[in-house]
Amino acid sequence: MNINTCLMSVSQSAHIASPLKTPIGNLLSNLDEVTLQEVLEGRYTKCPIVLATRPFAKKIQQTLMEYSSFDINTGRFTRILVTQGASKLGLMGKPDSTTGYIRVRVASYLCYNSHLVYLWLIGELPKAGEQIDHIDGNITNDNPLNLRAVKHKLNGRNTKKHCNNTSGYTGVRRVGNKYQARIVVNYQEKHIGHFSTAKAAYEARQVWVATHPEYGFTDRHGL
Repeated sequence: MNINTCLMSVSQSAHIASPLKTPIGNLLSNLDEVTLQEVLEGRYTKCPIVLATRPFAKKIQQTLMEYSSFDINTGRFTRILVTQGASKLGLMGKPDSTTGYIRVRVASYLCYNSHLVYLWLIGELPKAGEQIDHIDGNITNDNPLNLRAVKHKLNGRNTKKHCNNTSGYTGVRRVGNKYQARIVVNYQEKHIGHFSTAKAAYEARQVWVATHPEYGFTDRHGL
């Protein structure tokens, strides 16, 4: 499929997806079930789900369309066409030696692979102040089902337990002969309750998290 056919195909199907509306879902959560199944079954694609319109995002997306294919299962791009200055075919990008995040050079720009996945599926690059969070904590797992676009505050709701934790459980502290369960939301501490054991307090906190998905905490938070 050449790029013009691909652009036509994308423009005809772009209505199936829209920019992510909820900060707590993954990058495919805005697709209906039928479309999601089609996307996952296709696996390797030459066409993005949503076509970019902003000049820089459009340039990056079209460059990817010209010489690579996207693997929906791994969230990685594979070079399938030799171009000037790039003769090596195969998997694109590698972990950054400092941060560990996978970075890919596209059109002379060094991009985070997770940002390219966002561009491929959403049709734009992450906005200023927006971060791509790896839900399972593995920063090399760029499967779209493992990525979500969030503000820094929400990204912090998917962090592991702090090393200075003394109770053994995130959000649990000893108060007298009881254990208090608490959680901080929008810089305000919410009191969940007092319990006879740290484990019981933690379990109550996890129930609170599960029943308040609108705040964007994940199952991994604090583990």
